[in-house]
Order: sequence, then structure tokens, then C-alpha cells
Amino acid sequence: NILSGKQLEISYLTNPQFLIGIIVLTLFIGILAGSYPALFISSFKPVAVLKGKLRSGAKSGWLRSSMVVFQFSSSIIMIIATTVVFNQLSYIQNKKIGFDKEGVIIIHDTYMLDKQIESFKNEIVNDPNIISGTISSYLPVESSRNNNGTFRDTRTNDEKLTPMQTWRVDYDYIKTMGMEIIEGRNFSKDFGGDSAAVIINEAAAKHFEWDNPLNERIGQFASSDGSEINTYNVVGVVKDFHFESLKNTISPVLFFLRPDDSSVAFRFKGTNTAEIINLIKTKWDKFAAGQPFEYSFMDEDFIKMYQAEQKIGEIFSTFAFLAIFVACLGLFGLAAFTAEQRTKEIGIRKVLGASVPGIILMLSKEFAKLVVIAFIISVPVAYYYMNIWLQDFQYRIDLTAGIFLLAGIIAISIAMITVSYHALKIATANPAKSLRYE
Repeated sequence: NILSGKQLEISYLTNPQFLIGIIVLTLFIGILAGSYPALFISSFKPVAVLKGKLRSGAKSGWLRSSMVVFQFSSSIIMIIATTVVFNQLSYIQNKKIGFDKEGVIIIHDTYMLDKQIESFKNEIVNDPNIISGTISSYLPVESSRNNNGTFRDTRTNDEKLTPMQTWRVDYDYIKTMGMEIIEGRNFSKDFGGDSAAVIINEAAAKHFEWDNPLNERIGQFASSDGSEINTYNVVGVVKDFHFESLKNTISPVLFFLRPDDSSVAFRFKGTNTAEIINLIKTKWDKFAAGQPFEYSFMDEDFIKMYQAEQKIGEIFSTFAFLAIFVACLGLFGLAAFTAEQRTKEIGIRKVLGASVPGIILMLSKEFAKLVVIAFIISVPVAYYYMNIWLQDFQYRIDLTAGIFLLAGIIAISIAMITVSYHALKIATANPAKSLRYE
């Protein structure tokens, strides 16, 4: 439950059919798991057992090697998947998103301030630790929003209405959000006609196919029957910004100078958030006495949009660790078995002058081949599925060769460390004892 972030309950424990199924499945797995060693051991000749001359056939050796390849293939796939997920999350968190999400505190339930919301904002922005503040209908973090049908002022009869994001903001919104105006200007009290002005983003300009959007006009219906139309003059263009998950492309956004009390946010200086929270809470208690004070930070709200991906990364990393652990156990056992089977051979090689590093290299090469085979099998599988996962994001990382090579290096390094114990043990053993043992 902790790992998945969900509260899962088992409600089948009182179901007789479920319990019978579990018992049958357990017995089947137990019989299947025990059948191989039982058949394998029963095939031994008593004389060979007593003399310590057990030798495995080609079929059993192939089976053991296949299991190691399968286990390491699974491990490499999980390592690649974990790397891709966390690289994508890192890309999301570090990508330029068109506004500055750091150092912004959002105040919730601002409807409780009612008509005092402007006074609340003004008293807070007068503090030297506050850079600016804004009152608006929406902020560039995940929330419910509205789309209004919009058209060019020169609309032709066959031109369809286009649903566009319609945000009502104040004079300080662009500054507080850290957005960049790339053409024209911001709303200003120096221009009395800004109540009929609109600022658009690049996506809106592209939609209308405007090379020079300044002083172009857009229209929206002011009545449900379409008899009244409001027209607005484009006075500025802001650089495109991400207000939804990077799984989505950037949609057209329109900013109108009509403040709404749905959202209040402040940009502050420094990193002493406790001082900022205390400042705003003091003002809140003054203007909304007795009402609960709720807030959040914009950077944290932005990260929350990717909680599902973070959970996936945690789950993959957990299973990658488990897969590597199981694979290492299998490889450790296979290395021990191989070392035991080749005791006489290693003893003879040492008598004939073979060096310890040479023997270790000889033994390690065999296991390295298994990991290389596992790597060759796992790469196309991991590429296929992680490419599908990345397709959900309109803005994503590339699946470069480095990601796969890193997984291969990690896998073969872990394998060699696992094998090294038995390889070193048999390589440094006294050859006389090895030959006497045989």
C-alpha cells in the first residue's frame, strides 16, 4: 500500500472458492518446484555419490544457464525501465516551462476574503520580503479551467469557434508568474482601454496564423444566443508556458484584465518560508478571522502532477533491486557448482603454471557470456516498452544508447562481483589438495 500509494484491501479471504484455489495453486507450485530436484537426485548412481564423482549432464547445465540468462534479462529490463522513468522525471523537473514556479506561495479558499481581497493583497505586497502578488482566476498548475469559444474579429461565415483557455488576471499576474512577454506589452494602468485588451500566448498566435499579432482582434460571444459579441485588441504575446502535464501540448491561452478572486499568489524573496507563511497568516487572520488558513507552494503543486510517474519509478526501482538480488543468488549458486565441478581441472592448470588472474579470468568469462546474452535479449524488449511509455509525453527524453549501455555495465559488474568469490577461492586453492580431493 505504501509503495503503490493506494489502499488495497483483500476481501476474498472469506470466499471458499478463492481459498481452495490458493491451496491448489500452492500444491501445484510445490510439486512443480520439487519435481526437478527429486528427479535429478534419483538419477544419481550410489557409487558415484559415495565417491564424490557427480557430473551434470548437458541438459541440466543448459537449464541452469538458461535460468541465469532469464533472471539477468529481467534485471536489465528493470534497470533500464527505472533509468528511463527517473530520467524523464528529471527532464520534467528541469525543463524550462515558460514561467518561474520557484518562490511562489498560493493561498487557498480566498473566497472567504470576499470584498477585502484587494486590501489583503495590498497589505502583504507592502512587506519588503514580498516581490509581487496577483489575484486571478487560474494559475499555471493543474486545476479545473474553462474554455470559451473564440474567433478572429474578421471571422468568416464558415470559420468555427475554437475553445480557448480564458484566464482573468490583474496587472501583476505576468510579473508574479515570471512569464516573458516576447511581443507588445503587459497590462498597464497607463492605458485606460486595457479592459478591452487581451494578451495571448504563442500557441494562440500560431492558431490564428498571425505573423504580427499585435493590434489584431479576437471576439467572444457575450450572450448565450450569440446576439452580443465582445471584441478585444491584442496588446501582447507571452512566451508559451506549460500549465498542464508535459503529456499534453501547449494550448492557446487568452489573458483578460478582469481580476477574479479564485486564486491569490505571492512571489517572495529568499528561502525563509516560515517567515513568509507567518506574515501571510497574520494578514489572513486579520481579514478572514476564524477561517482556516490553507496554502501551498507552486513548485510542489507542479511536482504533484507527476505523482503517478514517481510511483512508477519507485516500483520499478524496488523490483529492479529484487530482480538483481534473485539473479545474483542464481549466479552465485551456479558459480559454486561450476567451481566444484572444475576443481581437478583448475588444479592441473595451476600445476602446469597457470596464474591466479588467468584462472579467475577464465572462470569469469563463462559467466560474462551469460550476462551478455541476457543483455542482447533484454535491450529490444526494454526499448519497445519504454518507447511506448514515453509516447504518452509530448515532451520527452530520447532513448539513447547510453541508457542501455549503463544497464549492461551495471549488470555485468554485479555479476563479476558475485562470481569473484568462488573464482578467487578456487584460483588460490592449493593444487595438491584439489587433486587429492579428486
